[in-house]
Amino acid sequence: RVLVLQSWTEEARVERIERDWGVQPGDLRGRVGLAEWLLYATRRILAEDDELASMDSNAHRTLVEAVDEVHRRVRYGCNADLLGLVALRGVGRSRARQMVDLLGVSNAADVASLTERDMQKLSDLRGWSPQLVDGLVATAGRAVRRGSR
Repeated sequence: RVLVLQSWTEEARVERIERDWGVQPGDLRGRVGLAEWLLYATRRILAEDDELASMDSNAHRTLVEAVDEVHRRVRYGCNADLLGLVALRGVGRSRARQMVDLLGVSNAADVASLTERDMQKLSDLRGWSPQLVDGLVATAGRAVRRGSR
């Protein structure tokens, strides 16, 4: 069912998806895996389709980018606004949503430049710790440095 994947990419809790759509534990992971594979293959085919690219290169690029975004949303189970955060090691969709809602961060550069006060706000949340926050800030800093090379 497409609605299962839609619920997943709209950040519904796994328990709710299982209850609302009648999927068994583990079925969601299988559906996500299959959709990920299909979207990855679609992106690869589109990216290498020279005939399509030659017709309208802007439309082709837009299509490839759109499929790539949907692929990443399915992979991480989140809305597009979290994609800059969930790519960081140790940040899943729940932590990313907490960071966006609490601090308004949207990418690795934002996380790398968190103030001590912001870091403390995260550390105070359930499931977070000062060590975890320090590690995320360090990871984000490395990602930013890698990206600037």
